[in-house]
Amino acid sequence: MANLPMDKAFVELLENTGVWSPDCPLAVERLVNLKISYCDFAGKLRDDGLITVMDVLAESVERIFNELLEMRFPIEQIRSMHHYHGDDELSMGDNNSSSFNSRSIAGTKTFSIHSYGAAIDINPLQNPYLQIDEENGMVKVNPKKGWSYLNRRNRKAGMVEEIIPVFARHGFVVWGGTWTTPIDYHHFQLPRFMVELLASLEPEEGRSLLAQYMEVCHDLKADLKVEALLGVRAADPDSFRHIFAELICASA
Repeated sequence: MANLPMDKAFVELLENTGVWSPDCPLAVERLVNLKISYCDFAGKLRDDGLITVMDVLAESVERIFNELLEMRFPIEQIRSMHHYHGDDELSMGDNNSSSFNSRSIAGTKTFSIHSYGAAIDINPLQNPYLQIDEENGMVKVNPKKGWSYLNRRNRKAGMVEEIIPVFARHGFVVWGGTWTTPIDYHHFQLPRFMVELLASLEPEEGRSLLAQYMEVCHDLKADLKVEALLGVRAADPDSFRHIFAELICASA
């Protein structure tokens, strides 16, 4: 696995396809392309994977996919979202695994964690996205063919339950499969407070804080407010790393 340059041509490609735009909460300079090797569903080793993530998370993401490769966990494909012009439904329908895509959470104006390159989707077909119509008791399955994977106790190749600990070990402790509505079986991310904090800091400081977070992330229960953390940093920047560690430990 290797980092690939986020060159001008690729940046223009992201902009022209709507995957990144000036209102994105993460500067395009903070994005990194990773070349990923993985096993497909035929057991064949492939080296054509490309995933775009936040710079400070690159090493964690590399470790995740190295472990999945060692496990020979099958992945259909890993392609940049520019192939789908940022259309999440098209990507899901193509059973594509991906990360960065600047967009809002469905039905809201809140930026998705994908907009920070801090969420990863794995095999949407085998791990579908479920939208719940609470009034009518109806469930919309996306992609549609994902209906055959709704029984999560009937384990099939490519279903993510076995790799939840892999993502958690590397900081991606939030799994969309535990949500009430919607349920997003293919989605893994860091907690929002941590993502927003990392995006607001210079990469060097972000890596230092990420290392502190990793020490307790497995037991982290409560969510914190990034505004409060930034307020602490503004009040006492020299002691912020120590204070940050105390805060996240206190929330565990």
